[in-house]
Amino acid sequence: MTMYQETKTNKKNTVNNEVFTLSEACEYLSISRSSLYKMNMEKVIPFYKPSRKVYYKKSDLDDYLNSNRMESDSNIDVNQFFSIK
Repeated sequence: MTMYQETKTNKKNTVNNEVFTLSEACEYLSISRSSLYKMNMEKVIPFYKPSRKVYYKKSDLDDYLNSNRMESDSNIDVNQFFSIK
């Protein structure tokens, strides 16, 4: 890839960083294409399909990641699990 092509690609990604293709969404979420296809079929993550290609909004991907957040031990209230009187 020449420097011009690389710069052109970087500009495209900078301008379009709020919308991901399927491949970009897989990379962002660190999951396989088949996993993302399955999530599409189960309607786990919102997606947009204006034509044959599938697109994802970054904010939707971030919402998915945040909704699956696990609390660390230091954030869990011990009283929630044990009846301490």
